[in-house]
Amino acid sequence: MKQCVCRMLEQISLIDSAEIIIVDNGSTDNTKEVALGLVREGDGKIKYIHENHPGACRARNRGRMEAKGNWLAFIDDDALPHEDWVKSILTASSLPEVDLVTGRIFAKPVGGIPEWFPNNLLWVLAEYNHGDNLVELTYPESGFPAGNFAIKTSVYDHVGGFNEELKIYGEEVLFFKMFAEGGHKAFYFPEMAIDHMPDLSRMTKRSLLTKALHMGRGVGGLRWIDQRQSHSKLIGLAFGLIVKGSSLMLVSALSQGRFDRMFTGVMNLGSALETFDRAWRSGNQKGRF
Repeated sequence: MKQCVCRMLEQISLIDSAEIIIVDNGSTDNTKEVALGLVREGDGKIKYIHENHPGACRARNRGRMEAKGNWLAFIDDDALPHEDWVKSILTASSLPEVDLVTGRIFAKPVGGIPEWFPNNLLWVLAEYNHGDNLVELTYPESGFPAGNFAIKTSVYDHVGGFNEELKIYGEEVLFFKMFAEGGHKAFYFPEMAIDHMPDLSRMTKRSLLTKALHMGRGVGGLRWIDQRQSHSKLIGLAFGLIVKGSSLMLVSALSQGRFDRMFTGVMNLGSALETFDRAWRSGNQKGRF
């Protein structure tokens, strides 16, 4: 976190109206002490906020509540912005047609990527790349990473912020859907780049499959929150996901342990479990079961 904040502080040093807001809502280490040290060194440009409620969505929404500017920029504490990060945001904010801007994310975990980790799962480490040119992002063809984006404050408010019911995964999808439905425009600026540097020292195949299960449950929760289908169709969808998930895991086992297929299978099962869970609770409340 300290490296991230110091890099941003250097980039905004000549921008009088810019501020850095650190939202701490789940740390169990010395984050508070480090953050308060940065506040003392920040010449009034850094603010530390302790948020009692956990979750990334809650943290982002609290950050917006504390912010005063016309634009909001979001980055995670395990990321490092490239030297033109703030400059690219300023360039984007000067263009009237831009309501949201995002950019490249390079996955550079501490200690490197394990040899067994499939390249086609780098998106799990937040890898994000649309090439070297400016690209307009549209829903549902494209998405944006919540760990590296900037948005007009008025547009963030119009969307309503991030849905705090989604604790693990899917919040970007729902946010971008509502953003697009509001007629707003998003663009990819390749210069707005960051390095995502999670600590993978304790990551194993087992822990990654656990993450797949949680991500799947996030997808199932997203479908339920944004349901456009009947109760019976959602149950049918859950059955389909179970079949698909089980089939992919079987194929994985038969193809000498294709971990990417195993990951997808577990993610589908997680989505099905969440759909069943929510359908069951909803059915009990409505007297269907």
